Amino acid sequence: MTPFGERVMQASLRMLRGWEIAEAELRAGAVDRTVVFRIGLGPSWRTGILSPALEAMRKLHPNVLIEILPLNEPTVLDDLAEGRLDVAFAGNRIDPRAHPNLIRRDLTDIEIHVTAREGHPVFEQLRYGDQSSEQVLLDYPWIAFTGMAIFWDSGDYSMTKRLGREPEVWVSSSCLTTVLSLLQTTDSLSVLSNLAVKTVQGRRLVKVPVAMRQRSISLAMIFRAELAGWGVLEDFSQLCMEHLTDHTLVEQAKMPAF
Repeated sequence: MTPFGERVMQASLRMLRGWEIAEAELRAGAVDRTVVFRIGLGPSWRTGILSPALEAMRKLHPNVLIEILPLNEPTVLDDLAEGRLDVAFAGNRIDPRAHPNLIRRDLTDIEIHVTAREGHPVFEQLRYGDQSSEQVLLDYPWIAFTGMAIFWDSGDYSMTKRLGREPEVWVSSSCLTTVLSLLQTTDSLSVLSNLAVKTVQGRRLVKVPVAMRQRSISLAMIFRAELAGWGVLEDFSQLCMEHLTDHTLVEQAKMPAF
């Protein structure tokens, strides 16, 4: 298609999704029509961090079918613009020239850091602020979580910049559950976020106190402008904000004194 044809197709798909939502809402009272609400979640969000907000939505909007879909980072903005998703939880920035119909509503910030199981021997070997002691990080196997680019890029840059060379990666996985399980049961290290480990069950995963260049990333709800004011989306937005405010994402790790 020509560039204009692509814009026509995108606008048409967006209008079709808008009509589906409007039709379902208008017919809901008469025939108990189910309204489908499509939410795109990345691996960290799918660990269950939003479960209380989703349960509250079930009670508030019993006629809404919540369809949780995996978030494809490279295409998430197009998926939103064309109606394949109604809302996405992502860190993407929006170029208003490319996506003038998308709105970003900030929710929370996450911190990306080196992560290990509680009781990992590395905690006895590190001396915080002493860069020479941080070389022990290279003695352990590493797991690269590739499910989202921010973790992979941050880990590669931080390790090489701080330690002089890349750590030895023995597992590279886009499955967050696999990464978390391996971290709990081995002496491996990884770069993850406080959000990614928030709901982990069993042996705790905690932040490794390394004075590295850390990254704080703002996560947001992104949705189409025409959905602003839609009761389903606005109620869900409010429930998520309340939940994330009441339950801080920052965990205090049990670290040895340095």
